[in-house]
Amino acid sequence: MLSRARISINIDDVVKGLDKKKENSRKVVERTVNEMRSMPPKISKVVRKEYTINKADFDSSMHIQKMGGINIGGHVVDNISIIYKGRLLTLTHFKFSPHSRPAKKYKVKTTIKKGNKRTLNNRTFIAHSHGEGSKSLPFQRDRGVAQTPIRAVRTLSAPQMVQDGKGNTKPEIENLINENLEKRFKHHCDHLLK
Repeated sequence: MLSRARISINIDDVVKGLDKKKENSRKVVERTVNEMRSMPPKISKVVRKEYTINKADFDSSMHIQKMGGINIGGHVVDNISIIYKGRLLTLTHFKFSPHSRPAKKYKVKTTIKKGNKRTLNNRTFIAHSHGEGSKSLPFQRDRGVAQTPIRAVRTLSAPQMVQDGKGNTKPEIENLINENLEKRFKHHCDHLLK
């Protein structure tokens, strides 16, 4: 199942107030939008405050997409959209133990949200996935069946963590983007529109 989360940065209203100084206003908006492309690491930090996902695994689900543009003084300045998409993740992207199958009896434990360690049920076990570059990962037997079929234990996707997972990081992310957008816009206005 593929999920998506979209965070859009729209600056149409801001442009209306900058018509007097066309060239410099275009540069202000252009520079501000270009600097917003550096937001994903900050978004990643907000999400990783809530979840134990590896940084590289989360960042790999991010794509920056152009969303049309705004015409300022005959020049088109792009709007951007930061899109997170991906499938449900296995526990290898989060903290879990044991990482390999011990000889004695064991229970699989995982921490997906920070401070919320859980023990998985008795049908969960560690096995080698036998794929290229494979790791040992938690599998689970289906209910009522003795040996097979088994399936990998899956949990949240990256878009769910951004959009409205149980941690609901979206309001914090939107505040972060708005604060940075306003700060960078003000900086460029002070610098270019003296």
